[in-house]
Amino acid sequence: RDRPVLFGEVPATTPREPPLPTVDETAEMYVETSRALKAAGYEHYEISSYAKRRRSVHNALYWEPGASWFACGLGATSARGRQTPYPASKRARRPAALPDYEAYVLGRLALDDDDDDDDSVVAAVADDVLTSLRTSTGLPLARVRALAGPAVLAAVL
Repeated sequence: RDRPVLFGEVPATTPREPPLPTVDETAEMYVETSRALKAAGYEHYEISSYAKRRRSVHNALYWEPGASWFACGLGATSARGRQTPYPASKRARRPAALPDYEAYVLGRLALDDDDDDDDSVVAAVADDVLTSLRTSTGLPLARVRALAGPAVLAAVL
């Protein structure tokens, strides 16, 4: 490229088909964005969130195992939490397309519940691992050991 592409600008290509970056270009953009924001004093606290003074709290519950929350709107995710045998949240997502969302609101379409009906400790720990590792806090191994036991912790490691 001769010059950087500005936000909102579509490079000259065929109409309606802007080129998508390659996987390598996407990774490079992510790293460069992270470097620039850190250099400007921003903390990288979630996989795609940065803050200069205070972290956003609007989705903080999403990262807490066993949390419950309700959200509404296109594509919004809610969760029902449980604390035993290991904290976990069963997520349900609202339809993302407007016609499907209207049908859902009118009661003609069921909520898109997590397909995973596995309520086991191993499934809950796996969800905790995948969710926790998207934050700067990471996975508290002491929590896994205390709530799931040393055998499950050993399997995670």
